[in-house]
Amino acid sequence: MSPNYLSPYEKLTRVKKKYMQSNVQKSLSCVVIVASSLSLAEESNEESVPTCVVKVTAIEAEMPNLNDDQREIISEAMELDYHIPHPDCSFELDATLDYIPSRVEQFDPYADEDLRWTLISVEDREPRDKERKQTPRYTRMSPNEAWYDLRRNIEWDSLKVGNETEERISYVGMKQLKVGKDEFVPGEVTLEIDKAKESLETVTITMNKPHKINFFATIAAMTMTQNYQYEPDMSRSILKELVVDWTFKFIVARSSSKEHIVYRYNDCQPSSLIESCSDW
Repeated sequence: MSPNYLSPYEKLTRVKKKYMQSNVQKSLSCVVIVASSLSLAEESNEESVPTCVVKVTAIEAEMPNLNDDQREIISEAMELDYHIPHPDCSFELDATLDYIPSRVEQFDPYADEDLRWTLISVEDREPRDKERKQTPRYTRMSPNEAWYDLRRNIEWDSLKVGNETEERISYVGMKQLKVGKDEFVPGEVTLEIDKAKESLETVTITMNKPHKINFFATIAAMTMTQNYQYEPDMSRSILKELVVDWTFKFIVARSSSKEHIVYRYNDCQPSSLIESCSDW
């Protein structure tokens, strides 16, 4: 059945089947899933635990270049007919730039809002007080932000099969890249998927057309690689590493500058699928 025509009850059944595995406590008595304005609840006589409301978001995805089996694989891997938020993760950010020192930061989603980011080191040394107060010029990206952007900004009708073996299948197509506050530019995307698990393994996004961001600077090229890892306890793939390489050209210096940013995600707990009530 097409993902766009699943009933709320069918969505509830599919989500529960995919995510409520044996490691989730069997004492769970109520799971509430919100699809549009409709809420469904299923209760048992077992011991009650706190209920989390999870937002279900279906994606409109027409894929005319794929056959039914290929559509089914990517629909499952990309959660097109439902969407449970990725677990909250702490992560380290390591940026090696031409014109500012390498910094490692850590993000704690459970801390108070103004205390979530912590500067761990600068050039492998303890940060100075002045450095702790500085705000990095590059974008910080959480797993939810990367996942939301990927699902929402792929041009699904452009996807074609790039390569297929018995174990894996790759899809290639176009994706809109956000390069400014409200600016989007086209890029190429490749999705690598494990066919047996129907789970995402690697995403590669490239922008090879120069894009002028202001009078002085142009983005000459960009490559983003997202590495996912299958988690059996959650029956899904979780983002574990995100690498971004930028090349900038500056009109004043008539030279290029490169940025290399690595996000490493840690401490993604299966229980956060139940406890987290993120809007993503």
